[in-house]
Amino acid sequence: MTGYRPLERYGLIGNLEACALVGDDGSIDWCCFPHLESPSVFAKIPDAEEGGHFSIRPTDEHESSQSYVDRTNVLETTFETNSGAVTITTFMPVFGVEDDDVPKQTIFRRVSCTSGSLSVDVAFRPRFDHARAETAVGVIDGGVLSTADVPRGDSAGTAEEKAFLSGDLDWAEGRAKLRRRSTSTRATRTGSSSVTANRRRSPTT
Repeated sequence: MTGYRPLERYGLIGNLEACALVGDDGSIDWCCFPHLESPSVFAKIPDAEEGGHFSIRPTDEHESSQSYVDRTNVLETTFETNSGAVTITTFMPVFGVEDDDVPKQTIFRRVSCTSGSLSVDVAFRPRFDHARAETAVGVIDGGVLSTADVPRGDSAGTAEEKAFLSGDLDWAEGRAKLRRRSTSTRATRTGSSSVTANRRRSPTT
């Protein structure tokens, strides 16, 4: 079927609480936050058109391969084009109790141009609650913020879910020009603030 990749062409990353599937085309096509059993944020694997994804890939024709950094769950996706080569390093850090001031549900992606020069496209298209919630995505200071109101499991109200993408890229265009240098992006689930059925805001959870 068009738009669907075989599962063997995905690498798995995780942090003991959540995980993500990263295709050899540079796209995160499955991820549930904040836990494995939570509703998806990226779900292109079951729904290529509406499921949502977070992709980084060269704009030119390319060949790709994937491997893990030795004895780690750090995934490297390497692209080779006629003009250069780039490696995207993707991982989810595991935080201890002493790191409570750092968002735990974060995906780090480092883009390193290893030879020549090339352009990459970045597409950040989260779709909350298994793509059932209407998701708004907009450029703000320092990155891209996506929000959606999703149903709460313990009440008739909704909760505002947020995901923030930050990094050294031109977010207005979603494209970066790389010439033997590196840049990093970070997608973070920033938590949710509860909203009751009559839209009165209650304390952040």
